[in-house]
Amino acid sequence: MKRTGIRKTTAAVTGTLFSAWALFRAWVLFPAWILFLAWALAVRVGAESPAAGFADRAGVVSPEEERSLSAFLDEVSARHGVDVAAVIVDSLGGQEAGEAADRYYENGGFGTGEERSGMLLLLAVGEGQWHISTEGKPVTGFGEKEVRSAGLAMSGFLSAGDYAGAVRAYAEEADRAFREHGADGSGRGPFPIGRSAAAAAAAGLIVSLFYGGRLKGQLKSVSSKSAASEYAAAGSLKLTRSSESFLYRKQSREAKAQPQRSGGGAPEGTHAFSSGRTHGGGGGSF
Repeated sequence: MKRTGIRKTTAAVTGTLFSAWALFRAWVLFPAWILFLAWALAVRVGAESPAAGFADRAGVVSPEEERSLSAFLDEVSARHGVDVAAVIVDSLGGQEAGEAADRYYENGGFGTGEERSGMLLLLAVGEGQWHISTEGKPVTGFGEKEVRSAGLAMSGFLSAGDYAGAVRAYAEEADRAFREHGADGSGRGPFPIGRSAAAAAAAGLIVSLFYGGRLKGQLKSVSSKSAASEYAAAGSLKLTRSSESFLYRKQSREAKAQPQRSGGGAPEGTHAFSSGRTHGGGGGSF
């Protein structure tokens, strides 16, 4: 009887322990494991996700301006299908401005599509330098001419210490350039206003010539003269002096083709970063 009681007591204790372990696994270990997986996934996603469109690492822009610039840069990026970003730093840390800009662009995970198309403005407050790094489509869509235009647009703001204004001017220049000729410089922007206006003008010219010809055909009493003298009555005009005067000069412009490297490949003005990826762009000082 005693042994039977002991066996029953042991079984009861063992069952209780198993029940407690099951409850512990269900209410403690399993939620903890889920939380750990969620944390690990968040860390991994955070490491692989691109950086924000704008970052102020020098603390020279107010939080309100930072939010506004981030929203504007994201808007320009979405409109043209390429990343348009900017970062402000206090120091280059001994690097060249171009090298630092390329590094920020690549480490930040910027770029869309297989070409990783995008551009990034780096402002180094301590050294007073700026540089725009481009990759993919903007290498040709935002070339040397556009970089110079951006530098001129930013110069007044940078001289005054208005770094937020400089970043906005840079984004506006990118938006304007891409609207005019597309992010890749092909002339196919998202809003081809120039081509639409030219097409409308051509259509108007064709219509006016058509109706003008019909009206002219109805004027049976009108005939053209072969010489201006036929319009004057004989003996009514007497010339005392004649001379020739320069009236105007006609000039035409042709688009300049993008210079290519010998044997084809990327345009001039690009360089290979240490990662092997090709970047374009340019910069200056303030």
